[in-house]
Amino acid sequence: MMIHEVVSEINEALASGLEAEGVTNVVYYGICDSAIVNRKNSQKAFPALFDVKGEGIYPFSDDLYDLGWYHRLISNKYLTDNKSFGRTRGRITESDMYLVVWGFAKALEKSKYETEEIIRKSFLDTVLLQQTVFDGVQIFNREFRGYKYLIRPEEFVFSIQYKVRYRNGRC
Repeated sequence: MMIHEVVSEINEALASGLEAEGVTNVVYYGICDSAIVNRKNSQKAFPALFDVKGEGIYPFSDDLYDLGWYHRLISNKYLTDNKSFGRTRGRITESDMYLVVWGFAKALEKSKYETEEIIRKSFLDTVLLQQTVFDGVQIFNREFRGYKYLIRPEEFVFSIQYKVRYRNGRC
């Protein structure tokens, strides 16, 4: 299994949980990286989802949707899979990640805290949730390095840090 498959399963679970609560106008993305913008005397960065050709999609706050999210991969840790044996001994990858969620409270008719609760409860049982950060300025500054805080009062942003483990054995 690959991390992108795990993220797809998480996205499907989150979308399903939100749909059960009546939230259907959503958009979601996979694992985003940082797009770097070099200026004369500065460097800026913002989130982007890149394809294999280097083409990017901007995954943040689109008013065509009431809610959206994307994932960030922080780090991978590699553990020995003790359930496998012999020369084909496999590994388990433990990925530290976070989910960045943005939305429009008025359109959703839900606060960021209510939205976070729905999302948190919709995660797969195999995902280890660690913490939620509600400080929009902190998240914006982490995601948009070198830019000024631009989130309007009717918008919200929060992030949920989590871990996943998956086998990636050799055949």
